[in-house]
Amino acid sequence: MIPIKSIGIMILSFIWLGISIKQWWFEYPDLSSMVFSTGFFLLGMYIAYDQWFKDKKEKYVSDIEKDIMAINKKCDSNENHIITIRNERE
Repeated sequence: MIPIKSIGIMILSFIWLGISIKQWWFEYPDLSSMVFSTGFFLLGMYIAYDQWFKDKKEKYVSDIEKDIMAINKKCDSNENHIITIRNERE
């Protein structure tokens, strides 16, 4: 699922691009301003992707951390069980 922050940044980037294209096409046809606007749009899209990637990575690391904790808990339980069995034999 895409985070709300990324969606907001993408929407703002598309609004910026739309306004820039309208201004460039009808009001002030200068190529340098359009190149700047396109660059700003692409920067916004990169930032949105970066936010999405960090959120996805954080969830993935959190899931791995929970799995490792579950494995560690099971190993500790097995170790305690083995110690108990060994003490009963002696």
